[in-house]
Amino acid sequence: MRLLLTIGAYLGSLALVAIVMFFAMIVLVGPHGGLLSAAFEKPLLVLGWVTVLLLPAWVAYKIWYRLTPKA
Repeated sequence: MRLLLTIGAYLGSLALVAIVMFFAMIVLVGPHGGLLSAAFEKPLLVLGWVTVLLLPAWVAYKIWYRLTPKA
């Protein structure tokens, strides 16, 4: 049960973070926004990808250990 809840938390947070970061990147860096100078585009894209990859893993980690049976 703990594994199923952890996977669900990971997938749910992945979907939420990916949607939010997609729209943030389109506004800040993408062809429809261009709010940043060219020097900041690549670092911000890297930061966006790192966020999408690591934040859901962190949420899953927290859920996994919160559901760990206490002795």
